[in-house]
Amino acid sequence: MAAHPHYQRNVGATGRKQKEFRRDMTQIRASTRTARKTVMSALAALEKASLSVLKDPRLFREYAYVDGSWIAAEDGAFVDVTDPATGARIGCVPALSAAETAAAIDAAHAAFGPWSARLPQERARILRDWHDLILSAREDLARLMVLEQGKPLQEAQGEIDYAASFVEFYAEEAKRVNVESVTSHLPGADMQVVREPAGVAGLVTPWNFPSAMLTRKAAAALADQDWLEQVTTQFAAARKHIAAIGVANGLAPIPSATNFVTFDCGRDG
Repeated sequence: MAAHPHYQRNVGATGRKQKEFRRDMTQIRASTRTARKTVMSALAALEKASLSVLKDPRLFREYAYVDGSWIAAEDGAFVDVTDPATGARIGCVPALSAAETAAAIDAAHAAFGPWSARLPQERARILRDWHDLILSAREDLARLMVLEQGKPLQEAQGEIDYAASFVEFYAEEAKRVNVESVTSHLPGADMQVVREPAGVAGLVTPWNFPSAMLTRKAAAALADQDWLEQVTTQFAAARKHIAAIGVANGLAPIPSATNFVTFDCGRDG
């Protein structure tokens, strides 16, 4: 049986519309790819320009910090740092081995005695100096965080302020590590709480707040009854936070008190 003429005309019209739709979509996809390439190229150029205008280029460190020195991995291993918006390579950090990480921990233990002997006022002064260094480099640190972590500039600036606030708080608290009296349940008994340094602390910073969570932990450890700090940083997925290293630059005047270790989670098993 032959198809109805009206049905044939409708089918033909629909087929033409589908061809036109597919053609239009192909053109749109091609235009979108071209526009994306243009945007990515512009972002890549902006990244290079952003790094070139840092007021203090020393903040862009591609090293780990161990025993008072900035170091690379002995075998040259490294992990790339990429821009999450473009995938472009910004820089790298060392992929230290398990043996090198252990050496950093040993250096921290060796420095524990001298650091724990410092007066509270001296610890407070060092932390206050760190606070001032962070704020003086606020714009550079925020710009680095935008590139390697992806936050908008305003949020990155806010995190740098937030990070500095923890250092300021613990700089003041360092002078108040006092002996406390506790009410006893026994007649004629006197109970006191005396804080003593516990030793080396290993800290892990998250990917989403690479600077603020570093200072929140490190400043507390350094301030609280002479705690020595061993900062061991492990970043989620491929995020290796140069911005956090930039904040740690402020601790460079404290030899061995802080070690900043970067590594590849898949290395050494």
